[in-house]
Amino acid sequence: MGQLDLDQPYGVEIWNYFSQWMSSFKNKTELLKSVFFPKACLRPPEPETLMKWDKLGEHRKVPAIAGIDAHGGRQFSWIPTILSSYKYQFRTLRTHVVTKEP
Repeated sequence: MGQLDLDQPYGVEIWNYFSQWMSSFKNKTELLKSVFFPKACLRPPEPETLMKWDKLGEHRKVPAIAGIDAHGGRQFSWIPTILSSYKYQFRTLRTHVVTKEP
């Protein structure tokens, strides 16, 4: 989580599926694992990000967002289309909205 450019962020993306997936390519084994078992690359949010979110939440409610960074099936050179399709990515992370009333 980089520098915040707003005085009061409305919400904080604490998870980004595609960024986590792309950063999981540490070696050839991890690359193959990422391509064949992409959901296995998901990790909990970074502790530093959660600490910053907690700090913001000390003064007011700050929604936490799980982002997927979907690109709708565009081909990313060597990345198989199935991994970047909306159908696949929208099944990975979800952000739930909890309200007092429907």
